[in-house]
Amino acid sequence: MLNISSITERDEARAEARAEASEAEDAMMACVTKMDDIERKPQDLIHRINHSRAADQGIFSGFENEILSEVSGVCEQVKEQMFSTYQEHNRAMEASLQELSQVLEQSDRLGDELQGTSYTLSIINTGLLGTSGL
Repeated sequence: MLNISSITERDEARAEARAEASEAEDAMMACVTKMDDIERKPQDLIHRINHSRAADQGIFSGFENEILSEVSGVCEQVKEQMFSTYQEHNRAMEASLQELSQVLEQSDRLGDELQGTSYTLSIINTGLLGTSGL
């Protein structure tokens, strides 16, 4: 005769084993999911760090370009001021050289006049000396 109670017990044991296997499988899946999360978090962190570094590079490049532009502008202003100063000094030196040239010309004329006067005085002196000896 067939014992139904043993079949029922076997079915219940199998169902219980399946339930335990399902729970173990669920626990295993939860563990795998947690492990995936643990692996994903460092990858996400690395991605955010790289993104932040790229943004920092962009900010620095912009800052560098602004500084270079400012420095170029200031250098251009200093160069213009330098050339303006050179022009002012050139004008002052040109005026001084022209004045020196006029003084030298006047000195030459006076030297010529003095030489002429000296020659005339020499002749007068010679004449005076000649007449006083007679």
